[in-house]
Amino acid sequence: MTMTPMTGPLDSLARDLEIVELLATVFSDEYTQGVASSSSTNQTSATLPPETRRRRACQTDGCHRTIVSKGCCIRHGGGKRCQVALCDKGAKHNGVCWKHGGSRICKRDECSNHSKARGLCWTHGGGKPCATLECSRTSLQGGHCWAHGGGKRCNQDGCQRPAYERNGNYCTVHSSQHIPAPPPLNETAAS
Repeated sequence: MTMTPMTGPLDSLARDLEIVELLATVFSDEYTQGVASSSSTNQTSATLPPETRRRRACQTDGCHRTIVSKGCCIRHGGGKRCQVALCDKGAKHNGVCWKHGGSRICKRDECSNHSKARGLCWTHGGGKPCATLECSRTSLQGGHCWAHGGGKRCNQDGCQRPAYERNGNYCTVHSSQHIPAPPPLNETAAS
């Protein structure tokens, strides 16, 4: 089977290494679990050697991410690198990492935030949309926006305020009751 290069709108997606790695992981996991060949009459996956049915993992010890190039995942040296001298980060856009200008800016007027998805930043709806029908807000943890049950809630019984990991998974009101205050500054050290 010969592979033809992608053209059209999918071409830019194929060059985004994070998307390629994510899709390879998702589809590889489905394939290795037998989802891709669920019918009992189709025996093609049973005839393939086991090593071709599994995704190829990074050669770094303890890393199970999918390889991108050179036998490594993006984190361990696979994929394209930033073209700026002495920078070893992965290239995002135009051959440079986000720090050196490889990210795009939100397309809303007068917004200077980096875009997350569909050309928009998180504030302007660039994240994944809420799974609730007819809701236009951005989803949080759990696939829904805050109003429809997404996001992390306070660990205090009966409290439905937003919780933050930095506060021990309590809201700002209850975190002071559960997290010890920092020790006072030593006045002799401050002088």
